[in-house]
Amino acid sequence: MNITHAATSSKKNLITKRAITIMTKENVTSQLNSLLLYSLMKRARDLASICDHAEISFPWQAPHTPFQNSGYSEEIQH
Repeated sequence: MNITHAATSSKKNLITKRAITIMTKENVTSQLNSLLLYSLMKRARDLASICDHAEISFPWQAPHTPFQNSGYSEEIQH
């Protein structure tokens, strides 16, 4: 093996190692993002379940209009 071939081979190995490192970091980041999303979705489902059992509703789930307790409710509902 001559010096030029050794240098080229060493450079290729370095580039390969660098590419593997970048791909590994991207893969880990992707896996962490997936895990975070799964965790957030699970917590949201748990919270929704708790709210269902406690009969708590968020404004977007409520069957009434925002003005139900005001003097305008009859006009808006008709």
